[in-house]
Amino acid sequence: MCSNVWKTGISRTGIVLRVVLLVSLVVVFNAGVGALPLSDFYPFNKSAGDSLTDDSDDGGSGSIEIGVPFPFFNRSHDKIFVNNNGIISFLDQLKTYRPEDFPLDSETPIIAPFWADVDVQVGGQVWYRESRDLQLLHKATTEIKTYFPGLRRFRAEWMFIATWDNVGFYGASQEGRQKRNTFQAVLITDGLQSFVIFNYNKIEWTTGSNSGGVTTTGLGGSPAQVWKAGFNAGDRKTYMEIPGARKHAVLNLTLTSNVDIPGKWVFRVDSATIQGSCSDKGSGKVLVWPGSGHVLGGQRIFLSGPCFYEGYDLLARFDDVNITFPCTYYSSARALCITPTVFRTGPLSLSLNIDNGGWNYTGTYTTMNIAQVLPSVKRLDPHKWFVNQSVNISWDDFSFPSSNITNITVEVLEYKNVNGTPSLRRVVNFTDINQSSRSLFHFKLQNISTAAILKVSGQDSENNGSAMAIWSDVFPARWPSPSVSAEWCRAWMDREGRGLNLTQREPCPCTRNQADGDTGRYQPDPFCNQRSKDPIERSCLYRGGATDCIMSNYQGSSEGSQVCCYDADGELLNAQGPNGGGTLGRYHYRSQSDDVVAFFSYFDQDVLPYTHCCQYSQTHCREFLAYHRPPVTCAGYSPPSAAQAAGDPHLVTLDGKGYTFNGEGEFVLLEDDNSSVVVQVRTARARDTNDELQNATMFTTAAVTIRNLTDVLEVRLDEEDIVQFLVNGTERDLTSSTSELNGLTVYLNKTSNITAEVTVVINAAGVSVLMQATDKLLNIMVMVGSQQLKGRLRGLLGNFNGNANDDFVCRNGTVLSPNATMGQIHYDFGMTWSVLEDENILSPLLRPEDTGEALKPVFIDSIDKENLRNGTEEVCGSNEQCRFDYQVTGDAEIAMSTKAFSQRFEERRNSIKAVVRCSYLDTIANGNRTVSGYTEGSTAEFVCDTGYELKFGDTRLVCQANSKWSGTAPVCVEEVKVPNTMSSTTLIFIGAGTAGGVVVIIVVVVVCVCTCRSSRKKRSSEEGSTKEDVELPHIFPPSPHIPTTVFANEYFLQSLNKLADSGAFRIPRPTYVDPTIYEEYF
Repeated sequence: MCSNVWKTGISRTGIVLRVVLLVSLVVVFNAGVGALPLSDFYPFNKSAGDSLTDDSDDGGSGSIEIGVPFPFFNRSHDKIFVNNNGIISFLDQLKTYRPEDFPLDSETPIIAPFWADVDVQVGGQVWYRESRDLQLLHKATTEIKTYFPGLRRFRAEWMFIATWDNVGFYGASQEGRQKRNTFQAVLITDGLQSFVIFNYNKIEWTTGSNSGGVTTTGLGGSPAQVWKAGFNAGDRKTYMEIPGARKHAVLNLTLTSNVDIPGKWVFRVDSATIQGSCSDKGSGKVLVWPGSGHVLGGQRIFLSGPCFYEGYDLLARFDDVNITFPCTYYSSARALCITPTVFRTGPLSLSLNIDNGGWNYTGTYTTMNIAQVLPSVKRLDPHKWFVNQSVNISWDDFSFPSSNITNITVEVLEYKNVNGTPSLRRVVNFTDINQSSRSLFHFKLQNISTAAILKVSGQDSENNGSAMAIWSDVFPARWPSPSVSAEWCRAWMDREGRGLNLTQREPCPCTRNQADGDTGRYQPDPFCNQRSKDPIERSCLYRGGATDCIMSNYQGSSEGSQVCCYDADGELLNAQGPNGGGTLGRYHYRSQSDDVVAFFSYFDQDVLPYTHCCQYSQTHCREFLAYHRPPVTCAGYSPPSAAQAAGDPHLVTLDGKGYTFNGEGEFVLLEDDNSSVVVQVRTARARDTNDELQNATMFTTAAVTIRNLTDVLEVRLDEEDIVQFLVNGTERDLTSSTSELNGLTVYLNKTSNITAEVTVVINAAGVSVLMQATDKLLNIMVMVGSQQLKGRLRGLLGNFNGNANDDFVCRNGTVLSPNATMGQIHYDFGMTWSVLEDENILSPLLRPEDTGEALKPVFIDSIDKENLRNGTEEVCGSNEQCRFDYQVTGDAEIAMSTKAFSQRFEERRNSIKAVVRCSYLDTIANGNRTVSGYTEGSTAEFVCDTGYELKFGDTRLVCQANSKWSGTAPVCVEEVKVPNTMSSTTLIFIGAGTAGGVVVIIVVVVVCVCTCRSSRKKRSSEEGSTKEDVELPHIFPPSPHIPTTVFANEYFLQSLNKLADSGAFRIPRPTYVDPTIYEEYF
């Protein structure tokens, strides 16, 4: 059996250097397991374009100048030698046929896939070639990323392939001449990191006759003379040997591996320590893949970094919530775990304990909010889901990460929160579900009374029976009878009370077009979003009659939410209307703290009450909207401002000033006057279609943050993944459509194989940055919604003060004329906003591009418009930005990208312009109203029911240009005839409507206890008094002005409620009502 211990290097001068051994050996003695097939080798021989070495004994290739320096043991080498005796050397040819002890006495660095006495004259050939074949580089990249999961960004740029094909050994005779070895060494690098792959297909001999081997077998010889495999640094002290080197165990070489593929060995070789795909150091980092998953768990994850051994106890722990869960051995380089339910979203610290050795390995795993995970279990006909009725669900075969799922169970779980402890209580479960039921499973929904979710779980028969789970969306209990929902609503309102007093922080956008552009303040609503892939989300199931909604961006757990909903015409809905609408919320679906559970607190305290109070029943809807979750309006809405930075950068400031700036380097695109809110960009030289550098620049990187408050997110162009994300300088795999960082939200939409859109929202600032990425450049659009930043910004996008004529504010505060030439703007304004060293939030490039010659900017106002490139008209039409980019880059793709993005920017600016919208008008008591709309010129007409007449208002209102109605809504009054004696009572029923936001309908009996003038005079004379005043209860504090919208006024409603504080309040029977009371109160 091969040893599981690596050799260490000991210098002959007595200096001992322990080489850190980071490779786990898997030894397989199963005769049924074959070696690595030749089909898994990299292509070789003449058909692949290889060259042959000299076929003389101990011959080789001679010196080979390579196109990319190869890093090896912290040194880079630009020439290489292939020796027939199974080695590759640097610096010099090594012809020694007899393996020597490592470290070598010579200073020759070598790579030895199989150092032995090869004789190609007995048989076989040695092939080699240098390659930059894209298909092979892609294969190499995939292999390295598979065996080293932490190197997601590695991209192979060069490789060297040497293959010893069916070679014999020196001195072979008789049947010994049929003994052959076939193996391959593949060198791979990106210029910084380098790797070596050893592939072994056939090893039938170990030793030539000059090394003591038997001529008929190729075996035998002393241990000091048999084959060797490994690496020698050439410093006479550092080396690494493959286990079993120089032992007869070589015959097992094709059945062993450090990557769990018999016959394949992979090493990283650029640093002072040769690394395999795992570590036995006893501590370090653990990589978790996938790095994120459902907050409720049941997800399969793999841990890599340490070496794992069968039979070891493996425990993982989420440190932040102190939840421990078991893992199992998957391979020597991987452990498999199933995540538990944690009720906490975001990054969690993960620790790993290997065989009770302590929590010495650490990593990070991110749990995803339920609202951001597409449900795998689909509820069919969800609008028909009622308690105690039959329902249907389905799930796809690919919903589980394995196709070998057995023992399928379906559970109905109900959310509970008892004394601040959340849990999912099993209500019903169905076991041993037939595989065919995946397409349609039928059951009776029962025993739920609040929020519920479906869990489908099963065991992976191929991976130790690991239990995995997939989930449905969260849904409310609903009963066929509206009266049950009304009772639920009543009980809930009584529990919550009326002291919450939610207030609207920001007006809603008045139209859906405005909402689309206001990404700095609003996000798609996870319960009503037409762009979602989830059909339930598209159906707006819990948003009344809305067709699309948005929600305020997350501002922290102490802040609630507000939802703005729109009809099919894109107009804002009011929750008091027949189609429902958006309301304020106590929580945001992202809110979480010690007593607030992400998603569930919002669903439990905002979604459920609205559906039961206003959607599944309407009995208590007006009370619910008045005292618990008020409707939202767009009164006072200010649209955001848009800015552009695209193409060879063409910029439009937040105040609308356009210019071109093609500086090279790193620049401040936008920052506030405290340098807290920051957006920085990096540009690079553009290349034409022949890969020639041009005097033009493109954006390649952008970074955003609020200093000392949020993460720093950096977005870079990437050849393979289109974009690369760095969070606080470290690469992060943000592949989900929505990712939540500290203070930032990232939306990713890959629009094609070579384009993607990334929108980064700086939540607390009300700023969003949209980046459209192609394979050549970033086009950027910035939206600023926060009015608090007005006049407080600076950088390439201007000062945002509403005046386009003073946007060219240099770093020193001087203001450039708006009529300055592009050259003046470039040098006197743009270049002053180069990023200073102490303010840079952009990570340094690993390999800055050496362009050779300095950029010579070309200015758009110096272009000869009469002498443009051929094809300009066909590519660009009249678009000036496109025409300029085509002229300076010669790349039609870049030019058309600029044209399309600039047109999109103009469409966005037009769509967010301010509009006239008058406030919602509610129906009036004892009457009706007809409203033609809420845009300028729309009318509202009122009529009273039979037996009532209009008083104290206007029968017809018109929406004016100032977003105000032309008058006030009237009151319908019922009059009771009064005899001449004035002794009867006139009861006046007053329905107060409002032309504003919240409307409260109250029937008020206005009572004034008084006597007619003659009676007062007579009684006062008899009692010796000159006048008698009857004091009415105080409704408002003394003030010359009564607040408008009286019956919706909070002080009025509180005063009205207090009238009975001292017992039943009896209303006197009036004999006279002064008409001026209506002027005072209405």
